[in-house]
Amino acid sequence: MSQGLFSAVSGIRANQTRLNVIANNLANLNTVAFKSSDANFRTTYFNTLNFGAGPTTNTGGINPLQVGTGTALSEIKQNFAQGGSLFSGRPTDLSINGEGFFTIQDPANANGYMLTRAGNFSLDGNGNLVTANGEQVLGTATVDGNDPNTVKAVQVPTTLVIYKERDAANNVLQTWIGDSSTSAPSPTMGGTVGAEAVGLTSFSVGQDGGITAIYSNGDRLTVRTDPTSTNQNLREFSVILSDGSTFAPSSSGTTGILNIMNNTVTSEPVIYPEEMQLRIAKVTNTLGLVQIGQNNYQLGPNVGTVTMGIGSFAGRGSVAAGALESSNVDIAAEFTNMILAQRGVEAAGKVVSTQSDVLRTIINLL
Repeated sequence: MSQGLFSAVSGIRANQTRLNVIANNLANLNTVAFKSSDANFRTTYFNTLNFGAGPTTNTGGINPLQVGTGTALSEIKQNFAQGGSLFSGRPTDLSINGEGFFTIQDPANANGYMLTRAGNFSLDGNGNLVTANGEQVLGTATVDGNDPNTVKAVQVPTTLVIYKERDAANNVLQTWIGDSSTSAPSPTMGGTVGAEAVGLTSFSVGQDGGITAIYSNGDRLTVRTDPTSTNQNLREFSVILSDGSTFAPSSSGTTGILNIMNNTVTSEPVIYPEEMQLRIAKVTNTLGLVQIGQNNYQLGPNVGTVTMGIGSFAGRGSVAAGALESSNVDIAAEFTNMILAQRGVEAAGKVVSTQSDVLRTIINLL
């Protein structure tokens, strides 16, 4: 007799958990890039009164006799379906159309990272792209960015320093582009070197996560992508000067300043491509991710393989600038599920009440 009470109580507990999940979904209806969850149940142990028997020549078969002992929580499964687009027009608001996650620095682990779908980013005072909580967004220099040596925080240079060597007639002999940390170069062609600091006026993000920055003098810095190439070092950093000249130095250099002379590039850029190229991560099993709050995920033991690199490549989704991904909570479905869970609790509670009445009746008969 008491088994019925415990079975009913298990139903109350399971449906209460489902109500908790639904409440969390509805509470995050307007949370950026939130992914809803659903609680699923499973049967528990069965008391087998008779295993049954097969048919014989003279008798038919007997089916097993079993009494269930209730229900239990089987899983809480997240729904990673794409959310809608919330257009803001802000260049730092980013979303991913398709599979993948932004990678951000884990403040507790210098070599670690976290994943997020929430792209409500901003630039800090140093030009670093950061989350609303201050974690730095990570970039990559290659298509396959799993190598930690290719990973740096995404940075949009807020100031460039333009050095120009001019002759006595004020003709430009050669041009250097650096940042505030670079030392002024020495003249090599018999002229004098002057410096001009230019500030960032605007920037944009392409579908592959490459950034183009525009400065007050009209110069542009950009990352060009060729995802069809077999070369793994695909980030090609280019400079487009205000006079329309385009220069595309290699992205493999390690020197600290870009030297442009006679329409040729003679050294490498100080701003490296991984600092202006977002890194997108894709995992084999998204349900293996562990939610840690603040719109962030950590890798669980069951995520499988993690591949990282540029957007719009190798199954990773494209990056959209000026828009955020909305929550994928279906409010109509959540209210329907809430009614079902509520009725489940009421029905199980009614069983408890009925079992109590039966026990009282039996006790009164004794």
